[in-house]
Amino acid sequence: MPEEVFKAEFYKDSSILSLASKFMVSQAAAKYRRDVLKLR
Repeated sequence: MPEEVFKAEFYKDSSILSLASKFMVSQAAAKYRRDVLKLR
């Protein structure tokens, strides 16, 4: 496997991972906000 192809695959995977982590963080933040509002 050529190194360039490997790098391209790696960057593609890492961008998907960063999108997924952003989504998880926003979901967690939304849940946290709902819980805080319930507690008030």
